[in-house]
Amino acid sequence: MTQTSPAPANQAAPDAASAASTLSTPPISAPSARELTLRALLTGFLLAGGLSLCNVYAGLKVGWSFNMSITAVLIAFGFWNLSQRLFGTRPYGMLENNLSQTAASAGANISSAGLVSAIPAMTMITGQTLPWGVLVVWLFAVALVGVVVGLGIRKQMILVDQLPFPSGIATAQALKEMYATGAEALARVKHLAGGAIVAAGVKLTQAVAKLPNFGFPGSIQYGAAGKSASLFNLTFAFEPTLMMMGVGALVGLRTGLSLLLGGVVAWGLVGPEILARGWVTAGAAEAAWFGPLNTWLLWPGVGMMVTSSLTSFAFSWRSVVAAIRGTGRKRQQNIADATEVDDG
Repeated sequence: MTQTSPAPANQAAPDAASAASTLSTPPISAPSARELTLRALLTGFLLAGGLSLCNVYAGLKVGWSFNMSITAVLIAFGFWNLSQRLFGTRPYGMLENNLSQTAASAGANISSAGLVSAIPAMTMITGQTLPWGVLVVWLFAVALVGVVVGLGIRKQMILVDQLPFPSGIATAQALKEMYATGAEALARVKHLAGGAIVAAGVKLTQAVAKLPNFGFPGSIQYGAAGKSASLFNLTFAFEPTLMMMGVGALVGLRTGLSLLLGGVVAWGLVGPEILARGWVTAGAAEAAWFGPLNTWLLWPGVGMMVTSSLTSFAFSWRSVVAAIRGTGRKRQQNIADATEVDDG
């Protein structure tokens, strides 16, 4: 769940004075600063519903889900700005937008509660599909755990340790710039809308024309019998979709090159070795052998991901311990305060 506000984001980078000044927000007068409004809630709920579907599809397709905070900010700003021009509605304030993007990003990230991992995996293994009611209870329980854990570590990690919160800083920066220079914000909204139209057009063309994936030429020999697998068999192909291009643009060159290197090593080196050892039976010559090879390549891949995550977590053990201790001290202080009130 993402809770982003311009003020806390200013404290997220104390080691850079320029970052603090960059993230300072325009002054907001207390009487006119509305935040918890009906339209902000409804905007957040509607965006959460739509963006959650996008995240589920993207998660099942590419294995990633997105924060969607800045996307929600731009969509809400563009919609209410258009409504203001056409119907004279009240300007959509920065705090309202921050509230709606918080709700939208929280709803969009519901995909991380197992919708693109544990639940699809269970269905693929057992063929069982969870009923709607059971799925609702599951998602609510997982979301509740996330909220409770977030409340416990927020003070220590954000306010005390002042760890950088990338998505929060970026969203606060976007909000500040949008409400300081409206023309630039509208230009970004137009780019977002233009990208959506182009992506929809490409996807529609791909579906109607049934464009195939374009396999790279060449083959790799494996085994003592001189067998060969084409690069297309080993899943080296170009898929005409803008989703993968967009993901590459978002993750950056370093991460993209890491993914490319992992793909080459896994499917270009380990894959043929698996075939040579007879652990996997080669499929049809005109098909990609993703399924059979992935049953073996899955294990080292997951092992590296889990080990990397746990290693990063281990390096943050001081912050975790401090957060737990801080929560315990706060609970003891509350008990002491309640005891003093009772004695009084």
